[in-house]
Amino acid sequence: MKRPLSLATLTFLLTCIAAVSANAQSRFLVLLNENQNASDSRRSVTYFDADDFDSGPLFSVFLGFDFPGNFEDPDTLAVDPATGDVYVTAFDSGDVGTGTTDTNGVIDIYKIPFNTVFTHWQTNFQGKNVRTLSGPLAVGGSAPTVDDSGIGGGGGAPYANGSNLDYVTYGRLNDIGNPAPSTIFSPFHANTFGLAGSIEKIGEVKRNNGGNFYEFSLDFVDEDTLFFMDESIATTATDTAVTDHTYRLLNRVSTSPGLASNYTGNDYYDGGYNLGTTESWESTRLGLVNSDFAAGLPIGHSEPESSAYYTNGTVRGVWVTESDSTPTTGGDDIMFLDLNASTPSNHTAGDLGLAVYRPISGFGASSFALDNDPSVSTSSNDGRADNIFVDSNGDLIIVESGFGDSAIPAIGVEQQPGVFRIPIDTYDNGSGEIVLGTPGPKFLLDGDAGFQRSTGDNSFLERGIWSTFDPITNNVYIVNPGSTEVSSGGGDVDEDPQFGMDIWSINVDTGVVQSFLDLDESVTMFLTAAFGDSVDFFTISEGVEGDFDGDGDVDGRDFLAWQRGASPSPFSPADLATWQTAYNGGLLSAVSSVPEPSSVFLIAMALGLVPCSRRVRV
Repeated sequence: MKRPLSLATLTFLLTCIAAVSANAQSRFLVLLNENQNASDSRRSVTYFDADDFDSGPLFSVFLGFDFPGNFEDPDTLAVDPATGDVYVTAFDSGDVGTGTTDTNGVIDIYKIPFNTVFTHWQTNFQGKNVRTLSGPLAVGGSAPTVDDSGIGGGGGAPYANGSNLDYVTYGRLNDIGNPAPSTIFSPFHANTFGLAGSIEKIGEVKRNNGGNFYEFSLDFVDEDTLFFMDESIATTATDTAVTDHTYRLLNRVSTSPGLASNYTGNDYYDGGYNLGTTESWESTRLGLVNSDFAAGLPIGHSEPESSAYYTNGTVRGVWVTESDSTPTTGGDDIMFLDLNASTPSNHTAGDLGLAVYRPISGFGASSFALDNDPSVSTSSNDGRADNIFVDSNGDLIIVESGFGDSAIPAIGVEQQPGVFRIPIDTYDNGSGEIVLGTPGPKFLLDGDAGFQRSTGDNSFLERGIWSTFDPITNNVYIVNPGSTEVSSGGGDVDEDPQFGMDIWSINVDTGVVQSFLDLDESVTMFLTAAFGDSVDFFTISEGVEGDFDGDGDVDGRDFLAWQRGASPSPFSPADLATWQTAYNGGLLSAVSSVPEPSSVFLIAMALGLVPCSRRVRV
């Protein structure tokens, strides 16, 4: 007769099984500061420990120069979730030098190998005030200053970026010591350290040569492919449907330099270049955004805002948000670009064609209009999508803006970003349609939480565009350029230092809000009320062998991920063997001393280590 498990044995078993599934990952938030002004983080990617924001930045990586004296112009970034490698695209305004190190009028692609930089930082700089080091690890540079004359009507008095300048900024060896174009950039960063391989210019690719300075969107597909939302083809304000924004795939041709096509046709066609690159990449157009139609034909001009790549092994595409042309009455449109159906164009003028969108069931179209809070109404069409993400299940995570809410009577003065989940019941209902599920509740960054600039004034955190989603914790992180000491009266909340960077997290399932204030004075996100600079955020993590769904543990759900092939690249039998070793080895070693296999299975199933049921999308 089998004996029931004793309390001690059960406790031991639960502890061991929990240990098998424990989150063994380290989580990082990376911030791209486009700012060309005098903040110490300018033109750089700064890394934070997402489990310890309060300690400030870990380190930063400076993009460098096109050629001596000319800063790169970074636009956006994407992260390889398997390695943490960061890809940055930079708008290239051209080479005014000899033309031997940079191609004029393209998109430069940079790569920051995470393991290279992180390992060096751990070994040499972790836990140290780098400004006190000497010898081979000595860094140099005095703290730059920032003129706050453009901030909130300030008096123009400069203030020092001194609070968090004990972290190291890595750069390419040939950029360290390069002459700066003016005294405002000299020294261009405090605490600079030249590290070979810390950042590489891996490619130059074609782009639309429009004149709108559109804030691009970039998504990681795999190590050979990036998805890129380009600006308009038109160079004037008279944009039309035939000169709309363009979807592109950026493809790696070779890990060796010099093999890109150097196509010399029209500016907005395909191709790549080879000056100063360590690899060879090319750009291939997929289609025009063309999100608005009448009588089956595209009309007007689209304004795409954000994108998020997703695949479940069968369906492969990108969710895209597009700003509505009537902001006071119409919600932003959301659509799914089907990458399996969209085909690249050739180099013939006028043949680009339409992007192929997967239809949305129940909407009679290939898009649906966003509501401010779809859990309350799915027909008000008054939402503003600041950002969009996709979780490991394929559900949509929307950051809904508070910007402009006071202009919409139905919303009033909410004026705070909120987050909600829109489940996707299936990506193919048998008729090729996507079926949306029931939206979850919208959770706001409540103004009463104490972060608003003054009593009743929520305006300082209206936007959710500087945000990222962590699929492990289901937290959306929103970065905010802090508050300022603008007045001694009127209920203003003074912060010290002025404009010290804040990070807020809001859980998309529970609505729990956390704040991490005044983290970094050396990051200046923008210097004017016009929001002239922009920042992108992504959470990256160190990989766990066998963790195919990226949730930080190895369990039965990872087998389902392997079975569906839902990864940046198709899984192999070797990957399955890795999962079996990590899952069975860890689980069996934990329970080997307990002679109750059926009980072990039931407990493991209850803990989620063995899936008993799951909603599977096809």
